[in-house]
Amino acid sequence: MKKTAVGLLALFLFGCAQQPSINDKSQSVVPVASPVVKPLEFAPMMTAAEMKAASKAQTIAAEKKST
Repeated sequence: MKKTAVGLLALFLFGCAQQPSINDKSQSVVPVASPVVKPLEFAPMMTAAEMKAASKAQTIAAEKKST
């Protein structure tokens, strides 16, 4: 257990040592394009009567197609 903890600590410190310095001014900063945000568009709500009429129309169309 102790060896595992020491090994993980050593790996952590080694990883931190590999990180570039924050104060390093020679780093080039790549500009990132900001994504285009579009407003949400809501679909119009259907009433129960409209849904029944649409299902009847689909049923009639399917019956005409089958004959």
